[in-house]
This record gives sequence, C-alpha cells and structure tokens, in this order.
Amino acid sequence: MEASGDVRLAAEQRARAIIDRQLSAAGWVVQDRGDLNLFAGTGVAVREVIMASGHGRADYVLYVGKRAVGVVEAKPEGTTLSGVEWQSAMYAEGLPPGVRLKALTVDGRLPFVLEASGSETHFTNGYDPEPRARRLFSFPQPGTLARILRDAEADPASPTWRGKVRNLPALDTEPLRPAQVTAIEGVEQSLAEQRFDRSLVQMATGAGKTYAAVTQAFRIGSVRPMALDLDDLRYSARKSADLEMEDSLLSSGDILFTRYNGNPRYVGACVVVPDCAGNLTYPDKLIRVRVDRRHAVPQFVALACSVGRSRRQIDAHIKTTSGQSGISGRDLKRVAIALPNLSDQQAIIDRVQQWMDYSAALHTQLIPVRSRARALRRSLLTAAFTGRLTRRLSNVAFGDGTWTGG
Repeated sequence: MEASGDVRLAAEQRARAIIDRQLSAAGWVVQDRGDLNLFAGTGVAVREVIMASGHGRADYVLYVGKRAVGVVEAKPEGTTLSGVEWQSAMYAEGLPPGVRLKALTVDGRLPFVLEASGSETHFTNGYDPEPRARRLFSFPQPGTLARILRDAEADPASPTWRGKVRNLPALDTEPLRPAQVTAIEGVEQSLAEQRFDRSLVQMATGAGKTYAAVTQAFRIGSVRPMALDLDDLRYSARKSADLEMEDSLLSSGDILFTRYNGNPRYVGACVVVPDCAGNLTYPDKLIRVRVDRRHAVPQFVALACSVGRSRRQIDAHIKTTSGQSGISGRDLKRVAIALPNLSDQQAIIDRVQQWMDYSAALHTQLIPVRSRARALRRSLLTAAFTGRLTRRLSNVAFGDGTWTGG
C-alpha cells in the first residue's frame, strides 16, 4: 500500500504540513515567501522567512493588518518545545530591514512568539507583564492578535488580562462577609502573581462559597460584545463524558450571552462559539443559546442582539440587585429578532465582517503611527523646555485662526 504524502515527509516537514492546516483552520492565509501577498487576508503566515545576518530562517512570520507581529518555530512532534524557546526568541529579535519596516515591536522584538509541533503549541505574549510561554489548544486567530494589539494601544500600562488583573478596581466589601473578602482577595493576589495555573478556595459550610465564587467570576469575564476570549480558560473537575451526557459541552455555532456583570453594558453581551473552540463547557454566569438553523444563522442572531432594536429590548429586561446587573434566560427568550431569509442573513454577516476586518486592519496600522507621534511630541517638548529649539518665529501675527511668520 502506498503511504500518504505526509508519511513520506521528514518529521519536521510532516509537522509543518500539520501546522499549515492548523494555521489555515484558525483563519490565517498561509503563503510561501516568494508568493507574499499581505492583502490576501487580515492574517498572513509566511513560510521560511530569512532573518537578519546571524539569526537564521524563521519557519513562519505572522502578519496582521499587513504588519509583522510574530514568529512561529516549527519542530517535529515529540520535541520539548520549552527547549527551543531561545530559537524563536532569536527570530523575534533578528528582523531583516525589509520586515522591520512593516513590523510592530515591543522593546525591539516582535510581540508574539510561538513554538509548535503539530500536536502542541506554545505562545508567548510580549505584552504580558512577565512574558513566558504558555500552552494553547490551537493557534490564536488573527482577530485575537489584532484585539491584543488594539488593547495595547488603548491601555499601554495594562494591555493584557494578566496586566489588568494586577490593577483590578477596589473590591466592594460592603455586601461581603469577612471570609468572602479574604477568599476573593486571596484569589486575586494569586492571579496577579501568576505563580500557579489554578486556585483552591477552602471555606466552612455556610460561609458563602457560592457568592464569593460568583463575585470572582464577574470580575474576570471572557465574553464581550462579539468577542470571545478563548485564552481565559478555567478547568472543570468533571469528566467530559458526564458533561456530554448532560449536553453541557459547547458546540460550534452556540451563542453565549453574559448573564451577570457589574457593568450593565456587558449584560447580554453575546458571541458565537467558533469552530476551533475545542472541548469546552461554560460557567453559570453565561447563558447558552442554540438557534434553529433552518431559520436563523447564529452569527446573524448574535449581531442582531448586539445593536439596534433587539439590543434595546435586552437593555429593557436588565435588572440590578446588590450592585450586580443581570438578565434571565426567560427574559432573553422574549427578545424579538427580525429575520430575513437565510441567504440575506449570510450576506449581511459577510458584509459586516468585511468592514470589521477592514476596521481592525486600519487600527493595527495606526498603532505605530500613534506611537511615533507620541514619541515625536515628547521629543519636541523636551527640546523646547531645555532650550534646544534654535529656530525662532519672528513677526508672527495671529488673528481669526490664522498666522503668518518669518
């Protein structure tokens, strides 16, 4: 029997063939270096990019919004990825001049560094307060990296979840018991230190474990309007088989709605579970909705519930208790949605997605421009206040919003 093409490939080539498929499944357009076309999609993964002298050749360079943002080091299956992090870090720092002109960098290196073997993927986010490799279940989507870049632009001091968890707002202790305050603050301290990947809270019977746990969940949300943070995962002690029997596992196309939040704007925020979500369940702070696909496309329902008349209906059903706002599943079912035929729904989705991708790409391109503008302003102000600006304006006349000078 003739072996398949992948089997005949060398181990590393075989891993790259798998990685190509995984990148494509995550929404990346995979290209050879000689066929480079940064206009092919929001996210482009370019194979075999030659780096600066002494820095070798990167297996993949990732572009988002036509700018280089990361590298991927491919290794054969079974390789200990933590042992090759130095290699991918070398690529992230060794940008050739042509790539550096189209790159977003943090302290001189690309912010996103990945190692992959086809069966395992490690990801380092350079915007984290203490960047280190973390294992992912799949490659991040281009939109996910674009969102991280936008967050970094909007909040340079705390651009990622791990940065924000170190600067959480003050806890409202008035409705909480002392034991609950201690538990919540302890978990938050553990999250801020990032020394462990899970936490255990031990409280006596009747001390308010459920309320303490729910409060903690409110402050660390993964659902935002039209965006699902698949990196913000928890671990269930229950077996997948038991969850599957109870129909508690998420499926592609499920819609997740936020049931509670301290900010009413995020109550009822919804997002569609993507194809690459993996074997996941959901907490009780979220409401899962499944639509009849004979009549509705999930992405259209999520879009309709995020804007306009349907969103206003959701707002009208939100109730606030003890400082927390929420909506019930029963009230959510009462929200009316105008449904065109399926082909029109899909056409609307495609059109909106095109504009969202275009907007994200523009925003990504503006990040280095704004950064340079801020740096230039600081330089000009420093020069002005230290007397290093030598050119003087003379005969300047101001009036009616205009000026002339020599």
